[in-house]
Amino acid sequence: MSSQTKRMKMNMRNLKRRFLLILVLAGGVSPTAWAEADAGSGIAWGSLNQQEQSLLKPFADQWETLPPGRQQRLRKGVHRWSTLGPEQRQRFKKRFQQWRKLPPERQARVRKRFEYFMTLPPRERKRLRAGFREFKGMPAKRREVLRDSWRRMSPAERRHFRQRRLQNHRGQRRPPRDHRR
Repeated sequence: MSSQTKRMKMNMRNLKRRFLLILVLAGGVSPTAWAEADAGSGIAWGSLNQQEQSLLKPFADQWETLPPGRQQRLRKGVHRWSTLGPEQRQRFKKRFQQWRKLPPERQARVRKRFEYFMTLPPRERKRLRAGFREFKGMPAKRREVLRDSWRRMSPAERRHFRQRRLQNHRGQRRPPRDHRR
């Protein structure tokens, strides 16, 4: 195999990964779903409409060999992408550009954390999202103070902190604090 052919194959793989990441960011495909094969019937390339074929073009050569479940998830992702408004698409594109700038090790950590997050019960995911929104709603100085204190904690202190927070949320829920002070 020539080096040019190898480069072309690598570029095609990278293009496919980028496209999948956009679909992940749009919420149409989960990272763990990329390699999974679900039961069900496949989707013939000819049955895709023009817009779907255009967006799924990186997969055209191998479409018929993709597992049916992956075909369905990709199609669902394309549908979701097509329903987004221009602002949402721009936001996802920006996130994708930020993602591409991350070193591979950081991307792997983010993927691992996301996969773990998706294994949590819906109630726990909802709680974590609410905590994240609360954190993002704080003034920048307050967030930085919290980040600094977190960085200074030992792993044991962090575990203790997480356990205490989890117990607080399982028991009586406190009202959110007003961080504008």
